[in-house]
Amino acid sequence: MKKLLPLFLMLVCSVAQAETVRVYTDYTPVRILKLVEGTDFEVEASKAGLSGSFRDIDESQLPTDRLDRDIWKLKNGVIRPDAVLKTEKDAKQAKKVSALGKLKTTTGLTDEEVKLLGIIGE
Repeated sequence: MKKLLPLFLMLVCSVAQAETVRVYTDYTPVRILKLVEGTDFEVEASKAGLSGSFRDIDESQLPTDRLDRDIWKLKNGVIRPDAVLKTEKDAKQAKKVSALGKLKTTTGLTDEEVKLLGIIGE
């Protein structure tokens, strides 16, 4: 039992607590500044060229999926993709896929040839 107590204490004490991150809301998409413990937000924000309105949130509120990070907005303390921009982004992607399909059909180009031409891009 005495041998298990230090192990138990080590596990309990090593549970990571959520850290604070600063979300700068004057940018589209929002900019997120996450720091290592002991560093100064003001100094690091200045180095990164960040200024303006911000809100401190819990690290756990950050999205785990970074797929739509180019359209993130902070709303009610949670970072989510902007619905209007998401719709526009999806419509643009659908048009891109449609145009690419038409191009391949009419020209007979393969996927590899289209990639070589530099037409396919994210």
